Amino acid sequence: MNIWIISLFDPTPFDNTQRGRYIGIGSEGNRLGHNITHFSCTFRHSSKVQRFEKTHIININDGYKVVYILASPYKKSISLRRLLSHREFTQNLKRFINNWNHPDIILVAFPPISPSYYLTRWAKRNGIPIIIDIIDTWPDDLLGSFPKSLKFLFKLILYPLYYELNVILKYSSGVIAISNEYVTWAKSFGHSINKSGTFFPSVPYRKIRDIIERQKFKSKENKSEKIRLIYAGSLGVTYDIPVILKAAEIIEKKHPGKTEFLIIGAGHYQYLVLEYINKCDNIKYLGRLDHNDLIIQYALADIGLAQYPDNATQSVTYKFFDYLSAGLPILNSLMTEMAVMTEKYQVGFNNPPGNAYKLTENIEKFLLDRSLLEKYKQNALIAASSKGDSEIVYKELVNFLISFK
Repeated sequence: MNIWIISLFDPTPFDNTQRGRYIGIGSEGNRLGHNITHFSCTFRHSSKVQRFEKTHIININDGYKVVYILASPYKKSISLRRLLSHREFTQNLKRFINNWNHPDIILVAFPPISPSYYLTRWAKRNGIPIIIDIIDTWPDDLLGSFPKSLKFLFKLILYPLYYELNVILKYSSGVIAISNEYVTWAKSFGHSINKSGTFFPSVPYRKIRDIIERQKFKSKENKSEKIRLIYAGSLGVTYDIPVILKAAEIIEKKHPGKTEFLIIGAGHYQYLVLEYINKCDNIKYLGRLDHNDLIIQYALADIGLAQYPDNATQSVTYKFFDYLSAGLPILNSLMTEMAVMTEKYQVGFNNPPGNAYKLTENIEKFLLDRSLLEKYKQNALIAASSKGDSEIVYKELVNFLISFK
């Protein structure tokens, strides 16, 4: 079967990255014997770097290729230039696929709206099943940056985007998403969605476990009596780094020498991390690490920190299953489906966004009861292997796609 995957933002197999939803889907589809064409963008959103200066095709093998459609660069994530870049991508994609053999099925990442709007109508005209994969609830996410009193007004201003969203949902053959929450959101627009499914942001569970098992003896040698808490990811404003640092300060005063906070990553709050290191003995900053070195640090840690600001719009994140696959219970402040899963599977505790004192209380639950910590570590592995293993999730996703033909 010929499967098209369209995703502007996710990494491609040539971006020197360990993880990507559509890399996983494409690789699994190809492994199962399907022909995969992954359409991406010449401009890489995450690094703001232009990969190629014109539309470019790279073959992975006879049945798997990546097509980079030309689109202009932009600097700001929320900007007119970005919208124009998406429109340009859509126009260039339109010209390209009109001279390309039609697929048996299409999977398109949503957002952005522009390519999804064009492709759902194109697929409808040509009798091709098209599945929408919801990664963010756009344009609702955009409303979160406006005052509540003005949201109705801005929703009227954004009417063209909501019109296109309704067309996308109306013409799609099915909807999948990274969380049940997002599937429910899609259905809330009132369109008849015949088939839907949830496929969580998944991680290479076996690979993570293999690295950790190889480090097991070494980890035991270096294992500290301290409780080690780890944050790994961006130090940008979309993550609540200040609340982690404040909790580290509080608990060091209450339980001196009993905890160690490992901070990994780079970004806006790097300066704040360095400030806290000077006044808190229990904070250690490791900068950026490659994937294998990061997993080794997971092996030495006890708890994963997933702290987000009050206006965060994510539902279930890669970080959730990253930590769980490493056997790390989670301390989470994202009050979405991730909070529900944290409680349901007993893999950690939730605290209100920005509440360093409640976060400290949750740390103390594990600090004062090591048997509880061990229980939650085992629960983490069970949840990760059953819900977040990419080998299982992406195989199920590909089988979902081919069920439409």
